[in-house]
Amino acid sequence: ASVPSTLLRFAAVMAADAWHTQQTVTALRQGSLPIIGKGDGYFSMIHADDAARAIAAVIGRAEAVAGKTYNVVDDAPATMAEVFSYAARILRAPRPKSVPALLAKLAVGGITLDVLAASYRMSAARIHADTAFAPAYPTYKETWNQIAATIDA
Repeated sequence: ASVPSTLLRFAAVMAADAWHTQQTVTALRQGSLPIIGKGDGYFSMIHADDAARAIAAVIGRAEAVAGKTYNVVDDAPATMAEVFSYAARILRAPRPKSVPALLAKLAVGGITLDVLAASYRMSAARIHADTAFAPAYPTYKETWNQIAATIDA
């Protein structure tokens, strides 16, 4: 017998206690997180609490969503420059500097450059339409406000 399944594709899952978020905060505060070029690549993210809410919403509609694929992401696509400039401001860190891709590769390595320069613009429209999922942190601003408040508490 087959088991019904649903695929959830998560954006970058962010939370104050996540190691990668803490590394990002440290890099921003040290002024060592660069914006690659113009920073016009999209960075899709979701707060960890909202990721859990999305899972619960899908479980609550298991039969209706069986066999479907959903993006789990906040509701405001934003560029790397927008996200990290805002995060730096809310964390009272220096504004990230824009650096050419070649220089960034020398400083942070090819894999990190690939992550920082990639553009992932995702939409959660389908999961909103098919389930009761609505993020408590609908944009990167609410997510970073919560992260900053928790880290600085």
